[in-house]
Amino acid sequence: MSSPGVLLPRTLVYFDNYEFDGVLYHKRECSTCKTIKLARSKHCSVCNKCVPRFDHHCGWLNTCIGERNHWIFLRFLMMNVLLCGYGAYVLYGIMLDEYRHLLNEPFLNENTHAVVQGEPMVVVRYLIHEEAIITVLFVTCVGMGLALVCFCVFHLYLVSSNLTTNEFFKHREIRRSQRPSSNQETCRTTDNSEFSSKTLPGMHLYNLSSLGANWREVWNPRYKAKIIATKVAAGKPFHDHKGVKSA
Repeated sequence: MSSPGVLLPRTLVYFDNYEFDGVLYHKRECSTCKTIKLARSKHCSVCNKCVPRFDHHCGWLNTCIGERNHWIFLRFLMMNVLLCGYGAYVLYGIMLDEYRHLLNEPFLNENTHAVVQGEPMVVVRYLIHEEAIITVLFVTCVGMGLALVCFCVFHLYLVSSNLTTNEFFKHREIRRSQRPSSNQETCRTTDNSEFSSKTLPGMHLYNLSSLGANWREVWNPRYKAKIIATKVAAGKPFHDHKGVKSA
């Protein structure tokens, strides 16, 4: 998995692409890295780095998902959904062929020693017992596939709304904690400024109100344009994988 990007004094110019929303993000310094905390960035306590447009830290991949590798993570997620779906389809086909074949075969009842014709439940129990590996693999593919589909749909929703996972849950926390009572007309943001209880300023600041534009934020992130401009101005060739180097 590619680097998510790291906020360093020399890389701030590339990743400084968003305004502060006044709700989640305020202009200040990271207490750990001692660098400016850009809008939509977050210090990851696991990686001990400030990550631009931080989405989440993925324990499965042991890396953060940020501005540089978000599109790679989405592609990885969708490929795993397809892999589980294809695996379940192939395994189901194998078991279905066996099932149809065994329906016409005689079975011996171990208790009565009577020969009986194959019945649906008898065949299913036989397949589970005799084809345990295929059964376990099929159940695993179906279970993991469904979980991955839900996870993938959630992330596609976030991309379509131009939200990160971090922002989605932080917004939900703010709505819950700042929910006014019936006689309260104002609430406060994280910097203690008041706002009307009917609207929360900055909550949709990054949503470009266009599905294509929101998707381009992930598939063609803004830092790339700055790197290209810098390379062109310096008369150097541009190579994406040699863009912003990580520390």
